[in-house]
Amino acid sequence: MEPNTFLKQLLFSTVRIEADTDDAGKKSVGTGFLVAKKISDSEQQIFLITNKHVIARADEVGKIIGKFGKARFSFVKSEK
Repeated sequence: MEPNTFLKQLLFSTVRIEADTDDAGKKSVGTGFLVAKKISDSEQQIFLITNKHVIARADEVGKIIGKFGKARFSFVKSEK
């Protein structure tokens, strides 16, 4: 499959995110995707887009009350 459309490109840019929480042994797990933004004719910047609940702690009503310390990202590389 060639990533020749925006939706197919999302399939090839999805990233698994695991963030450590304050509770020992518990992790926040989610996904995000990479987006490249052209900032000049010769440069681009890459952003990781995800939902805030993946990287921030929330209380029972969804209010953000803190951030997680460390996170790991998993990438899958195809042979092409």
